[in-house]
Amino acid sequence: MSPCPALRSAGHTPRQVAKVPRRGLGALCLLALVFAAFVVWDPVIPGIAGAAPEPEAAPGAAVGAAEGDGYVCNPLGTATCSLPWPTNFATRADAGSPTGLRVDVSDAMFSPELIAHLPGAERPAAIYDGTSGFSPMGPIMFEFPGPLDRESIHRPDSVVVLNARTGERVAIQAQYGELAYDDAVPTQMVKVWPRVTFEFGERYVAIITDDLKLADGSPVPLETKLVNALFGDPESPLTQWARARQAEVATSGIDPAR
Repeated sequence: MSPCPALRSAGHTPRQVAKVPRRGLGALCLLALVFAAFVVWDPVIPGIAGAAPEPEAAPGAAVGAAEGDGYVCNPLGTATCSLPWPTNFATRADAGSPTGLRVDVSDAMFSPELIAHLPGAERPAAIYDGTSGFSPMGPIMFEFPGPLDRESIHRPDSVVVLNARTGERVAIQAQYGELAYDDAVPTQMVKVWPRVTFEFGERYVAIITDDLKLADGSPVPLETKLVNALFGDPESPLTQWARARQAEVATSGIDPAR
């Protein structure tokens, strides 16, 4: 594999990255929040004790229904349209799945230059398609437009991951990273791992609050696409999805105005 493959950018030429993410999230949230929602795959095996019970399908799953050849871009994404990741936007409803969802992605979520370097078994569709969710080990990946205050990443409330069913926080480890080196589109990342693996079959919401700062001390900027979704047509599936995630954040005790 080339040491410098490229992810597909939204409205920009492909950017060079250090390596290909093999496993992985979500969407930027309200006012000063960033959030993502995804379901962890469920290895239900008949007759095996301890197999995860079938959970309810994720609210707003219809919004995540991949169409055509599968998921390419997060509708709330920024420079790299496939991020945040993982995300239920990359799924479709499937009554035969233990989670009620199946992952359905297109190889077009990566640039043609990157795909050309990948063997068939290492391309996105080959890795993800048909699974009932995402890896219980993470990482969750968020993208930001400018340099971050790296110390602020480790504040207790800068990054929060919730079990959407129980509202409980998950112990996590957050880390700074650089997705790409592009003078035209500088990109910084926060990667999030669970300290103990996510539970099979559960759905999680990952949140970044205004405790996370840019290098100049200002809060991470608002994501226009998310603001538009939250204040959009109440009949729109995307607006309904965004407001449902906002409500989950509020129910957990986190102020959505953060």
